[in-house]
Amino acid sequence: MHDLCLAIPSLRRLDHLASFYPTFIFPHSPTTVASHAGAQNHEGVGKVEENKKRRRITADDFNQKCAAGDTAQKTLMAKLSNTENEVRQLERQFTQYKAETEIKNRVHESNVVKYELKLAEANAGTCIAEAKQKLRSQELLEMMERIKWVKRRLQDVEGERDAAEEERDDLRDQVKHLKAKLKAERAK
Repeated sequence: MHDLCLAIPSLRRLDHLASFYPTFIFPHSPTTVASHAGAQNHEGVGKVEENKKRRRITADDFNQKCAAGDTAQKTLMAKLSNTENEVRQLERQFTQYKAETEIKNRVHESNVVKYELKLAEANAGTCIAEAKQKLRSQELLEMMERIKWVKRRLQDVEGERDAAEEERDDLRDQVKHLKAKLKAERAK
């Protein structure tokens, strides 16, 4: 169990909390198992009693732990809010980029029309087609590269947001579970 606690971050936190909370909350933590092993080996009644006294927590201790959980939850909510703001900013940038690209396209198209008229007067129809094709292909390549970059960035930001939401939900569940355990203990 201890190796599993070290391998998984959320369990590592639970293992750390097990050293502060009584055995009924974390019955399989290495700290609890070690203290039970000492009690079963009858290594001294005084040590067992001393360990029990050390494991008792007060309401203030629990409130501090809950406040730490609330702080972590607020931190995650702030990260989520920042991520959402980044997504909105990227969407605005993408919209602005599309508008700028459309304006540039109109300018380039008007330039192409001007060149077409000049070349038509000089009977250079083939040059018109080549100029159009080069201009459009350059613009399309630049636009497609920019769109790909924006899409990748949006996917990264959405992934970070999803991870932050999952961690927030996990923390909420842990806080609810700890509050329920405390309430049950107080009811006894």
